[in-house]
Amino acid sequence: MLMKNVSEGEYKMNGTVHFWHNKRGYGFIKGENGESYFVGFPDVISRHDFKSLDLNEEVTFEPLKQSRETYKYDRALKVLPIYADEKPEEAKYENTSK
Repeated sequence: MLMKNVSEGEYKMNGTVHFWHNKRGYGFIKGENGESYFVGFPDVISRHDFKSLDLNEEVTFEPLKQSRETYKYDRALKVLPIYADEKPEEAKYENTSK
């Protein structure tokens, strides 16, 4: 399910981290559509001092479709963790698909 941040005009999706390797700096996110997305360390946006993701952590991200001839997984860009202390309207994006 694609999400749109109305103020920025970018498409976002919510998902859950289902694998993250801190030492190697990569992992996978399961999007709301059930597909897995590859995420690398440079694509994680941190609001705190250390860039990292935790297993089962909820995130928002920009899905990037990639060629199946070259890549096995689509990519997650601009991955932003949804922290429990945030208000939902600050973290999650409004569903604009009908």
